[in-house]
Amino acid sequence: MATINDLLAHATIYMNGVVNRTSSSNDGRTRILETAQDLIQLAYPKLRLLGSVTLDEAQLRVIMAKGELSLFNNDQNSLSAPEQEMLNLLGRRKTQHDRTTLSDLRDHFSRKPYGWSTMAVWCITALLFKKGKIEAKNAENDLDDKGMMDVFDNNRTWLSTLVSPQLEIPFTEVKHLKEVYLEAFNETNPYTEAKEVAMLFREKALTQQKGILQLLVEGELYPFLKALAPLADLLHKLAMMNYVELYKNFRNYEDELLDLKETVYDPIIQFWHSEQKNIFDQIFRFHNDNQANFDHIEAPERETLSQLLKESTPYKGDRIREGKQAMDCLAEKIRDKITRERQLLIEKAQEKINQLKISYEYLDASKDIQDIAVRPFEEIITKAGKQPYIGNLKSERNSLSELYTLQLNYMVEKKPKPPTLRDDEDPLPRPTIRFTSIARVEKEVRLNKTQLENMEDVETYISKLREAIEQKIKENYRITLN
Repeated sequence: MATINDLLAHATIYMNGVVNRTSSSNDGRTRILETAQDLIQLAYPKLRLLGSVTLDEAQLRVIMAKGELSLFNNDQNSLSAPEQEMLNLLGRRKTQHDRTTLSDLRDHFSRKPYGWSTMAVWCITALLFKKGKIEAKNAENDLDDKGMMDVFDNNRTWLSTLVSPQLEIPFTEVKHLKEVYLEAFNETNPYTEAKEVAMLFREKALTQQKGILQLLVEGELYPFLKALAPLADLLHKLAMMNYVELYKNFRNYEDELLDLKETVYDPIIQFWHSEQKNIFDQIFRFHNDNQANFDHIEAPERETLSQLLKESTPYKGDRIREGKQAMDCLAEKIRDKITRERQLLIEKAQEKINQLKISYEYLDASKDIQDIAVRPFEEIITKAGKQPYIGNLKSERNSLSELYTLQLNYMVEKKPKPPTLRDDEDPLPRPTIRFTSIARVEKEVRLNKTQLENMEDVETYISKLREAIEQKIKENYRITLN
């Protein structure tokens, strides 16, 4: 008795009213499987367009990440049959003013006569996207490679992601934008597709704008950098345009962009990375560090430095060279003045030490007290060698007389007390000797005037000064004169 398998193996199979002779197997199960494949091909005749290529999630990620664009043929620049089918659909729908979402593409190509899987539809979409044949938007935002991959991964965005054929941009416009790119950024744009050319332009504009913003942070220290602000604003405006807007509008901004680049950006960047910038920084530090010293020398060159640091274009002409000459001249004047003031301070400090050492108070003091008395003067002499400011050296020198008086009083205070007397002895009065300076006595003179205007004023002042001196002498003060 024949089995079911034998019966199926020799049965006549009709498909669409015609005998199906494609299967010649003697195995019934095999004939059914082969016929089922024929039935699928009959129901979905355009499924064969996909051929034997594996179109799964892994392939999708390869396409989007590595740009593997030649799945169906060896020429990645030409379109395969599946790609052309999808592009034709998008073109027809655009002509009919129909919006096409990712969900629309999936639904259309999953039905007859295609029967493509969702992942196969995404792979074909990705191929067209990477070749620059279509563009995609989500919430009015143009999608880049990462954004496109994100919407493929998120089924909640399929309905809101719009896909359309890329706008046909005349070759002359693409070529001109590449020429502007070369002039504006000093490098070639390697792409040929209109969208890729524009996207790289936007990317480069944004990168340069960020670099300019970093420079503008230092605008308070370098005022000339503020001239870059208009270029930063323009680059930001261009970078924020989608590629269609860029092609429509870039000619309106071309002249301004290239003019700012040539007259402002290039000179500043060249200066910023040159030895002249280092000299400018030296002048800046010198000018700030020596403000206190300028008041103590004849310094007409100071104005040259001030003007240079406020100059809007210090990098032009001989301004840096002139500034360097002015700085060197001022540095020499300051150095000579500091050397002179340092010498005067050391000489006067040493003079005060010598005066202390021959005073009765010093000679009567112990070795420890003597050392303490002269130590402040020795410290002043030591510090004088490191003092960079003329005014401080002068101030130290002017304070030596007061310090001298102070140290004399110190030695008086530390003078050993006389031995205690017996109760039956009458102590002799021993007046306490103190010291003050003539400068302090002069401060005690009070007049109703702030200046001496005639001989009567002079006599009045001298009389009051004499009274003040006599009073100090009566109070057992000794008055130092310098």
